[in-house]
Amino acid sequence: MKIYGIFRGFPGLGRVMSGVALLNSLRRQGYEVYAYSYLQGLEVLKQNNISLIHDEQPSKLHIMVIGLNPISKIAGEIYDDIIKNKPDLVLVDGEPLFISTLSMIYPREKIISLLNPSDLHNPSLPISSRLFYQRHYLSAGYSIVHGVGVEKSEVLEKNSSEIKWVNTILRDEIINIKNNDSSKDIVGILGGGCQNSSKGFWESTILMGKKMIESSRILSAYRCRIYCNDRTVASALHQYLSENDSVEIFDSYVNPARMYSGAKAVICRAGRNTTSELLYLKIPSILLSANNDFRSEEQKKNINKVLQYNPDGIKTVDLSSSAQNLADNIKSVIKFSNPKVMFVPGNESALSFINDILHK
Repeated sequence: MKIYGIFRGFPGLGRVMSGVALLNSLRRQGYEVYAYSYLQGLEVLKQNNISLIHDEQPSKLHIMVIGLNPISKIAGEIYDDIIKNKPDLVLVDGEPLFISTLSMIYPREKIISLLNPSDLHNPSLPISSRLFYQRHYLSAGYSIVHGVGVEKSEVLEKNSSEIKWVNTILRDEIINIKNNDSSKDIVGILGGGCQNSSKGFWESTILMGKKMIESSRILSAYRCRIYCNDRTVASALHQYLSENDSVEIFDSYVNPARMYSGAKAVICRAGRNTTSELLYLKIPSILLSANNDFRSEEQKKNINKVLQYNPDGIKTVDLSSSAQNLADNIKSVIKFSNPKVMFVPGNESALSFINDILHK
């Protein structure tokens, strides 16, 4: 049986990572898997040795804030490939218009929409936007909604998509990581990159990195590693480094085993994937509230949920606060390096749901 994956490759890599995790598991079960992503998402497919549906990258004119333009040349060629090769299932993440267009020309019962809870319900968006997203995302025959301690949220209109709600689907590499909490490393994660992101997202990313560098001077007993996965971001941050700073900045994809192993504490945005990984790995963390765009509402929800899991080992800090405040909070969470946290990823539940669909 043949399974396709179409994953939006910006602004971060969360949608690609979770989709690839499912494809890798399905490949181990004996399915043929193929995928398409773009911008920084393409590198993840190559790292996982997943065969490409299409190897051409879209021009910036054909990438919208909600993914691929469904009437672009690239999208048209992918649709043609799907019709020709007849995959048994198509998993699509972060591409509402791609999903609704595909459902017009291919059996919607063979399409699964992978969703972040905020894709279906984000109160910070106007009602028209929420209806738009729900109408297009739920045009697939099936939907898997996964997030931090996910709970069923309001669906504004009747739909015929069968929805499965699970905890966040984690990438394979996370499951086998053994963290060495005797290290002296403070790790900063700035996300999957800033390609095709908003001006506010870029500015908050640079400010996050700057705050981490400043706080590292206060926490001189520790080393600081900052992961950008973006050369432009890394270049912008290097201007804030002084000769004596004990800070290492990474500008490209780094295996999570390398990134998390040895982390005494992690500083990051409160995105769905990273916060779920930190809960699973039981690493003390500082969640920065970026407040730059519609993602802030989602991040606030994630913060509230993770604090229920680990109120002592996780703190939240606003970007407007001082480097001293950030450093003080880092020292506070480090004291709780072995929290009794039990976060169960949604991988098995999602795979069971997919297998049931494939064998109907």
